[in-house]
Amino acid sequence: MNIIFLDIDGVLNCGGTEDLAPSGCIGVEDMMIRNLKKIVDDTDGKIVLTSTWKSEWSKGADYKSEDFKYLENRLREFNITIFDKTNDHISNRGEGIKKYLRTHPEITNWVVIDDFIFDDYDDEISKHFIHTDQCYGLTFKFALKAIEILNN
Repeated sequence: MNIIFLDIDGVLNCGGTEDLAPSGCIGVEDMMIRNLKKIVDDTDGKIVLTSTWKSEWSKGADYKSEDFKYLENRLREFNITIFDKTNDHISNRGEGIKKYLRTHPEITNWVVIDDFIFDDYDDEISKHFIHTDQCYGLTFKFALKAIEILNN
């Protein structure tokens, strides 16, 4: 199984994103979602949220915030669904990724897409890391690099 550990802010949006979530916070952009869709389609990848947005989501849960419903609906427009999320605190995102990998031996390949490098990202995570730019988000070039990592 191929896993895409996905952050949202700075990946599916950027400083110039005009779309807003219901709360008034920055939303997501079609172009960046299309780039994510290319990764998903070309690798049969499954989305595991690492983003702070994950606090508003639980697998199979009925309650979701309006902002998270917005995110799910925007992804659904492109036939993208969220598979799961990591369990960690904001400051130890790398440990959450490593724990997820340890508890899911069926994962064969994985990529981390984030605009921030956390202190606990080690050499192993670095080999699988796509560092997006907050000014541009998930570009087509980054999508191609993620596909290369996942299809290795």
